[in-house]
Formats: sequence, C-alpha cells, structure tokens
Amino acid sequence: MRDDDGTLRRVQANGETRTAAERDADGLFMVVSGVLTIQLRDRDVVLGPNDVFVVLKGVEHCPKADTEMHALLSSSRER
Repeated sequence: MRDDDGTLRRVQANGETRTAAERDADGLFMVVSGVLTIQLRDRDVVLGPNDVFVVLKGVEHCPKADTEMHALLSSSRER
C-alpha cells in the first residue's frame, strides 16, 4: 500500500537481512507474529507480537528473525 506519506508493507521473514540505513525517512516495524531482532550499532532491540519500534532516518540497522516472523513495515517520507 502506498499513499502520499509513504509505504506500508507486510513481510514474512526467516533469517538475517542486509544492514541498512534509512536514507530518506524513518522506518516503523510492527511485529504481527514471531520475534524480530533489530540489531543497532550499540544494542539489539527484540520485538514480539504487537511490539512497535521506529528506526530513525540515517540509523544503521540489521533486522533478523531466527524463526518465521510476520510484520508490517512502514516508511514515511519527510514533507
């Protein structure tokens, strides 16, 4: 789904993704089922069902799931 403010995606994951830094916008992660770990440079943030975490623009992060996980991801653009 996409609107003027950004994009909302449903994802299913199992494993580690590449390290990234949101260049243009903050990124929101909301876990629907399973467990998602977002590795930051200084700490790991562990999210379970219904947990929400925002990665601010420019912050390097690496999401990973040791088992199957479902989440909603949103990135909002600056106005």
